[in-house]
Amino acid sequence: EAIIFFVLGGGIGIYLAYTRGVEVLILGIIGVGSGFFYTAPPFRFVSRGYGEVFIGLNFGVLMTLGAYFVQTQVLAWEAVFPSIPIAILITAVLYINEFPDYDADRDAGKGTIVVRLGRQRAAKGYVVLMATVYLSILIPIIFNLASWYTVLGLATFPVAVLGSRYALAHYNQPLPLTPAYASTVTNHLFTGLFLAWSYVMIGLGREPICILVWSIAFLVVSSIFYIMTERKVKAMAPPQE
Repeated sequence: EAIIFFVLGGGIGIYLAYTRGVEVLILGIIGVGSGFFYTAPPFRFVSRGYGEVFIGLNFGVLMTLGAYFVQTQVLAWEAVFPSIPIAILITAVLYINEFPDYDADRDAGKGTIVVRLGRQRAAKGYVVLMATVYLSILIPIIFNLASWYTVLGLATFPVAVLGSRYALAHYNQPLPLTPAYASTVTNHLFTGLFLAWSYVMIGLGREPICILVWSIAFLVVSSIFYIMTERKVKAMAPPQE
Protein backbone atom coordinates (compact mmCIF):
# COMPACT_ATOMS: atom_id res chain seq x y z
CA GLU A 1 0.00 0.00 0.00
CA ALA A 2 2.84 2.39 0.82
CA ILE A 3 4.30 1.90 -2.66
CA ILE A 4 0.91 2.66 -4.24
CA PHE A 5 0.65 5.95 -2.38
CA PHE A 6 4.25 6.82 -3.21
CA VAL A 7 3.43 6.29 -6.90
CA LEU A 8 0.24 8.36 -6.67
CA GLY A 9 2.03 11.12 -4.80
CA GLY A 10 4.87 11.03 -7.31
CA GLY A 11 2.41 11.38 -10.18
CA ILE A 12 0.78 14.42 -8.58
CA GLY A 13 4.23 15.87 -7.92
CA ILE A 14 5.28 15.45 -11.55
CA TYR A 15 2.08 17.17 -12.71
CA LEU A 16 2.65 20.10 -10.33
CA ALA A 17 6.30 20.31 -11.37
CA TYR A 18 5.20 20.53 -15.01
CA THR A 19 2.54 23.17 -14.37
CA ARG A 20 4.19 25.17 -11.57
CA GLY A 21 7.94 24.69 -11.71
CA VAL A 22 10.81 22.27 -11.22
CA GLU A 23 11.17 23.42 -7.61
CA VAL A 24 8.15 21.26 -6.77
CA LEU A 25 9.99 18.24 -8.13
CA ILE A 26 13.05 19.00 -6.00
CA LEU A 27 10.97 19.33 -2.83
CA GLY A 28 9.12 16.15 -3.78
CA ILE A 29 12.31 14.16 -4.29
CA ILE A 30 13.53 15.21 -0.84
CA GLY A 31 10.21 14.22 0.71
CA VAL A 32 9.82 10.91 -1.12
CA GLY A 33 13.45 9.97 -0.56
CA SER A 34 13.46 10.67 3.16
CA GLY A 35 10.05 9.01 3.52
CA PHE A 36 11.13 5.85 1.69
CA PHE A 37 14.41 5.52 3.56
CA TYR A 38 12.68 6.22 6.88
CA THR A 39 12.52 2.45 7.35
CA ALA A 40 14.16 1.10 4.18
CA PRO A 41 17.84 0.12 3.90
CA PRO A 42 20.54 1.22 3.65
CA PHE A 43 19.74 4.33 5.72
CA ARG A 44 16.84 3.28 7.98
CA PHE A 45 16.60 6.76 9.49
CA VAL A 46 14.13 5.61 12.14
CA SER A 47 16.71 3.20 13.57
CA ARG A 48 19.53 5.73 13.59
CA GLY A 49 17.90 8.49 15.61
CA TYR A 50 17.19 10.67 12.56
CA GLY A 51 13.59 9.61 11.98
CA GLU A 52 12.15 12.36 14.17
CA VAL A 53 14.10 15.01 12.26
CA PHE A 54 12.80 13.86 8.88
CA ILE A 55 9.23 13.66 10.16
CA GLY A 56 9.50 17.32 11.16
CA LEU A 57 11.09 18.23 7.83
CA ASN A 58 8.44 16.48 5.73
CA PHE A 59 5.31 17.28 7.72
CA GLY A 60 6.38 20.80 8.59
CA VAL A 61 8.81 22.66 6.36
CA LEU A 62 8.45 20.79 3.05
CA MET A 63 4.65 20.69 3.12
CA THR A 64 4.32 24.39 3.93
CA LEU A 65 7.02 25.53 1.53
CA GLY A 66 5.64 23.31 -1.23
CA ALA A 67 2.09 24.59 -0.77
CA TYR A 68 3.35 28.18 -0.75
CA PHE A 69 5.34 27.67 -3.95
CA VAL A 70 2.46 25.98 -5.80
CA GLN A 71 0.30 29.04 -5.11
CA THR A 72 2.90 31.79 -5.62
CA GLN A 73 5.70 30.23 -7.72
CA VAL A 74 8.14 31.73 -5.21
CA LEU A 75 10.36 30.08 -2.60
CA ALA A 76 10.53 32.48 0.34
CA TRP A 77 11.55 32.52 3.98
CA GLU A 78 8.11 33.92 4.67
CA ALA A 79 6.80 30.38 4.21
CA VAL A 80 9.58 28.74 6.22
CA PHE A 81 9.19 30.64 9.49
CA PRO A 82 5.59 29.57 10.29
CA SER A 83 6.43 26.00 9.31
CA ILE A 84 9.16 25.60 11.93
CA PRO A 85 6.92 25.45 15.05
CA ILE A 86 4.64 22.99 13.25
CA ALA A 87 7.66 20.87 12.28
CA ILE A 88 8.87 20.81 15.88
CA LEU A 89 5.42 19.93 17.20
CA ILE A 90 4.88 17.00 14.83
CA THR A 91 8.34 15.82 15.86
CA ALA A 92 7.22 16.12 19.48
CA VAL A 93 4.12 14.01 18.74
CA LEU A 94 6.35 11.19 17.50
CA TYR A 95 8.88 11.78 20.28
CA ILE A 96 6.45 11.57 23.20
CA ASN A 97 4.89 8.41 21.76
CA GLU A 98 8.29 6.72 21.79
CA PHE A 99 8.31 6.64 25.60
CA PRO A 100 5.91 3.67 26.01
CA ASP A 101 7.81 1.83 23.23
CA TYR A 102 11.18 2.35 24.91
CA ASP A 103 11.79 -1.27 25.94
CA ALA A 104 10.53 -2.76 22.67
CA ASP A 105 12.52 -0.29 20.56
CA ARG A 106 15.69 -0.85 22.58
CA ASP A 107 15.39 -4.64 22.38
CA ALA A 108 14.75 -4.45 18.62
CA GLY A 109 17.82 -2.27 18.10
CA LYS A 110 15.71 0.69 17.05
CA GLY A 111 17.85 3.67 18.01
CA THR A 112 15.23 6.37 18.46
CA ILE A 113 16.23 9.55 20.25
CA VAL A 114 14.36 8.42 23.37
CA VAL A 115 16.27 5.12 23.37
CA ARG A 116 19.57 6.91 22.87
CA LEU A 117 18.95 9.44 25.63
CA GLY A 118 17.13 7.22 28.10
CA ARG A 119 13.65 8.09 29.34
CA GLN A 120 14.68 10.49 32.11
CA ARG A 121 16.92 12.62 29.90
CA ALA A 122 14.46 12.32 27.03
CA ALA A 123 11.73 13.81 29.25
CA LYS A 124 13.91 16.89 29.67
CA GLY A 125 14.43 16.84 25.91
CA TYR A 126 10.66 17.03 25.50
CA VAL A 127 10.61 20.22 27.57
CA VAL A 128 13.35 21.65 25.35
CA LEU A 129 11.30 20.79 22.25
CA MET A 130 8.28 22.60 23.67
CA ALA A 131 10.35 25.66 24.53
CA THR A 132 11.83 25.68 21.03
CA VAL A 133 8.34 25.77 19.52
CA TYR A 134 7.55 29.12 21.10
CA LEU A 135 11.02 30.54 20.55
CA SER A 136 10.57 29.75 16.85
CA ILE A 137 7.40 31.86 16.92
CA LEU A 138 8.85 34.72 18.95
CA ILE A 139 12.27 35.17 17.30
CA PRO A 140 10.95 35.97 13.79
CA ILE A 141 8.55 38.50 15.36
CA ILE A 142 11.33 40.18 17.36
CA PHE A 143 13.52 40.53 14.25
CA ASN A 144 10.62 41.70 12.06
CA LEU A 145 10.72 38.53 9.99
CA ALA A 146 7.10 37.69 10.76
CA SER A 147 3.98 39.67 11.52
CA TRP A 148 2.99 40.49 15.09
CA TYR A 149 -0.26 38.68 14.38
CA THR A 150 1.59 35.36 14.59
CA VAL A 151 1.90 35.95 18.34
CA LEU A 152 -1.48 34.22 18.41
CA GLY A 153 0.45 30.95 18.10
CA LEU A 154 1.65 31.47 21.68
CA ALA A 155 -1.88 30.85 22.92
CA THR A 156 -1.08 27.15 23.29
CA PHE A 157 1.91 27.74 25.58
CA PRO A 158 -0.01 26.74 28.76
CA VAL A 159 -0.80 23.40 27.12
CA ALA A 160 2.91 22.85 26.47
CA VAL A 161 3.56 23.51 30.15
CA LEU A 162 0.87 20.99 31.07
CA GLY A 163 2.35 18.31 28.80
CA SER A 164 5.85 19.02 30.10
CA ARG A 165 4.71 18.54 33.69
CA TYR A 166 3.34 15.10 32.88
CA ALA A 167 6.43 14.16 30.86
CA LEU A 168 8.79 15.05 33.70
CA ALA A 169 6.66 13.37 36.35
CA HIS A 170 5.66 10.17 34.52
CA TYR A 171 8.33 9.51 31.87
CA ASN A 172 8.70 5.93 33.15
CA GLN A 173 4.96 5.20 33.46
CA PRO A 174 3.17 4.75 30.11
CA LEU A 175 -0.39 4.96 31.42
CA PRO A 176 -0.01 8.07 33.65
CA LEU A 177 1.89 9.66 30.74
CA THR A 178 -1.26 9.49 28.58
CA PRO A 179 -2.22 13.16 29.18
CA ALA A 180 1.16 14.20 27.74
CA TYR A 181 0.35 12.32 24.53
CA ALA A 182 -3.04 14.02 24.32
CA SER A 183 -1.75 17.51 25.07
CA THR A 184 1.02 17.19 22.46
CA VAL A 185 -1.40 16.18 19.70
CA THR A 186 -3.82 18.92 20.74
CA ASN A 187 -0.98 21.43 20.84
CA HIS A 188 0.12 20.54 17.32
CA LEU A 189 -3.42 20.92 15.98
CA PHE A 190 -4.30 24.22 17.63
CA THR A 191 -0.93 25.93 17.24
CA GLY A 192 -1.25 25.27 13.52
CA LEU A 193 -4.80 26.61 13.50
CA PHE A 194 -3.86 29.75 15.45
CA LEU A 195 -0.91 30.46 13.15
CA ALA A 196 -3.08 29.87 10.08
CA TRP A 197 -5.71 32.24 11.45
CA SER A 198 -3.07 34.90 12.09
CA TYR A 199 -2.15 34.79 8.39
CA VAL A 200 -5.82 35.03 7.46
CA MET A 201 -5.97 38.24 9.49
CA ILE A 202 -2.85 39.53 7.74
CA GLY A 203 -4.51 38.80 4.41
CA LEU A 204 -7.57 40.77 5.46
CA GLY A 205 -5.34 43.82 5.82
CA ARG A 206 -5.96 44.75 9.45
CA GLU A 207 -3.94 47.67 10.84
CA PRO A 208 -1.51 47.46 13.82
CA ILE A 209 -4.03 49.44 15.87
CA CYS A 210 -5.78 46.12 16.43
CA ILE A 211 -2.84 44.80 18.48
CA LEU A 212 -4.50 45.78 21.77
CA VAL A 213 -7.66 43.93 20.82
CA TRP A 214 -5.60 40.94 19.73
CA SER A 215 -3.71 40.98 23.03
CA ILE A 216 -6.95 40.76 24.99
CA ALA A 217 -8.24 38.07 22.65
CA PHE A 218 -4.97 36.19 23.07
CA LEU A 219 -5.29 36.17 26.87
CA VAL A 220 -8.91 35.03 26.71
CA VAL A 221 -8.26 32.30 24.13
CA SER A 222 -5.16 31.10 25.97
CA SER A 223 -7.02 30.85 29.28
CA ILE A 224 -10.01 29.04 27.81
CA PHE A 225 -7.78 26.70 25.83
CA TYR A 226 -5.74 25.85 28.92
CA ILE A 227 -8.82 25.14 31.05
CA MET A 228 -10.39 22.92 28.38
CA THR A 229 -7.18 20.96 27.82
CA GLU A 230 -6.51 20.54 31.53
CA ARG A 231 -9.99 19.09 32.00
CA LYS A 232 -9.44 16.76 29.07
CA VAL A 233 -6.09 15.43 30.26
CA LYS A 234 -7.37 15.00 33.81
CA ALA A 235 -10.26 12.96 32.45
CA MET A 236 -7.75 10.77 30.60
CA ALA A 237 -5.46 10.33 33.59
CA PRO A 238 -5.72 6.95 35.33
CA PRO A 239 -7.43 6.94 38.75
CA GLN A 240 -5.22 7.26 41.79
CA GLU A 241 -4.88 4.10 43.83
